[in-house]
Amino acid sequence: MRSKEVGISSCILPDSQFTFWRNCLDKFTEYIVGGFIGNDGNKSLVPDVHRAQIKAGLIGGRVYVAEIDQVGIVGAAVWFGPGEELLSSPDQAAAGFNQFMGDLGSRDPEMPAWWMTSFLPNYGKFTSEALGDPKYKHNGWHLQLLGVEPKYQRHGVGTALIKYVKDIDATSESKHLSVETETEGARQFYKQVGFIERGETTVESEKKLGGSCPMWCLSYDL
Repeated sequence: MRSKEVGISSCILPDSQFTFWRNCLDKFTEYIVGGFIGNDGNKSLVPDVHRAQIKAGLIGGRVYVAEIDQVGIVGAAVWFGPGEELLSSPDQAAAGFNQFMGDLGSRDPEMPAWWMTSFLPNYGKFTSEALGDPKYKHNGWHLQLLGVEPKYQRHGVGTALIKYVKDIDATSESKHLSVETETEGARQFYKQVGFIERGETTVESEKKLGGSCPMWCLSYDL
């Protein structure tokens, strides 16, 4: 299978198609943003944060799916384009993130406060400094989530999901892309498709994450 056989489209996914993400969850976690959640009992909540991000993308961003004839959806990506941001509206939060935070709090009452007052501010500071401009992400295309069904990985599906935005949508609105990742495999993948590493940090929380987690920020200027 070659990447040219993969059809890419922007769409609104019915709830039934979120089964695709749930069924492939264990294999996806090394590829997708948020996959570091789960060195402890919070791992079972990973599907919830992924689903919340997808629904937020449907409301305030853009969801792209990769399909193969006679197979169906084999990959998907959540992007936020120029002027769009994750959780920038009450509707996005209500679509799933509020429930995720509630479930997180039921597991660990201190976790929501850590997420909102420590992780998110530090994450925002890191990306702004790494990209050299606090508005870089807001004015460009930010890749929030990317996943490919395991049996179709390394067949050009992920590349096609990035290439579609880079070659078609981004050229008409903004000239740069950005992404963050917490895994070495995803880091190398993004570099292979043309992203440049802009910075590295460590998410540290022995109590909340059971240890530390690396995070890399990368960008692609067209």
